[in-house]
Amino acid sequence: MKTSLLLAPAVVLVLAGLAGCAPAATGSVTPITPVTPVPPLPRVVRLGQDASGRAINLNVGDTLEITLPGNPSTGYTWQPLIDPWPTLLALGQPSFLAQGTGLGAGGLVTLSYQAVQPGTVDLSLLYGRPSSPPDPNAQEFDLTVSVQ
Repeated sequence: MKTSLLLAPAVVLVLAGLAGCAPAATGSVTPITPVTPVPPLPRVVRLGQDASGRAINLNVGDTLEITLPGNPSTGYTWQPLIDPWPTLLALGQPSFLAQGTGLGAGGLVTLSYQAVQPGTVDLSLLYGRPSSPPDPNAQEFDLTVSVQ
């Protein structure tokens, strides 16, 4: 009994101290700041020859990589029929990965573009020699690109 009488003042002091931690009720409410949407992170979209004839959607900042069969040692290369600027920006020269060990072996050519401005562009790539007139029978890769 003596122990509970001695603890009673200690409990009262602790409860009084906790009451001081509660926020004061003033009747006003603090407004919540609206959250600004975060744009999506840039992504890399990789397509192959089977994507020809399709339509794709990109966001500004995305990278488009198109990999097609080719053999630059023959003088042939993939080139756009019409420059896709200002919607897409070509990122340097196409890269080449040989698929054989022999001299002049064919392989895969990758063209890279960055989506830089909203819009829609029909990207047509022709396989031919830059110094020759367009061949009506040339291989072609067509893609409709919409950038948001």
